[in-house]
Amino acid sequence: MMEEKKEIYEEIERVAYTIHEKRGTNGFELENWLEAEQIVMERVRGQTLPQKTGTPRAVNAPKKKTASPRPKKVRKSETEA
Repeated sequence: MMEEKKEIYEEIERVAYTIHEKRGTNGFELENWLEAEQIVMERVRGQTLPQKTGTPRAVNAPKKKTASPRPKKVRKSETEA
């Protein structure tokens, strides 16, 4: 168990450094680490999380209802032609 945690930590280090190299700037160490942590933990869990597209919905939360499309209004000029 302890060895597995060490391997995960070292993998996060490697990924964070790779992100740093790609970014090419200093001052983003925390952001690099957090991004690397997310990438590695997704691999470990074997799942892919949605990208930053908004607030994630709870798994068991009900889906929002969407409005059904309204029928297109036909103008008198369109029907007379």
